[in-house]
Amino acid sequence: MLNMTAYWLMVMAYRKQHPGMREGQIMFNVFATLRPEMANFATGKEFDPFYDDSRIPQFIDFISRLP
Repeated sequence: MLNMTAYWLMVMAYRKQHPGMREGQIMFNVFATLRPEMANFATGKEFDPFYDDSRIPQFIDFISRLP
C-alpha cells in the first residue's frame, strides 16, 4: 500500500526542486520513484497525468487503491 501522506510530502518537495514542471509530471515522477513497476504499468493509460494534468484526479484514485 502506498503511504499517501508520505507521497504528498514527496510531491511538495519535488515541486520545490523542479518549479518549471507541471503538476502531472511531478506527481508521476514521484510515484515512479516509489513504485516503478506500477508507474511502468500506468504509462500511457487513460489515467496517466504526465502529459495531461486533467488526468490527475483519475491518477490519484488509481494510486490510492494500490495494495
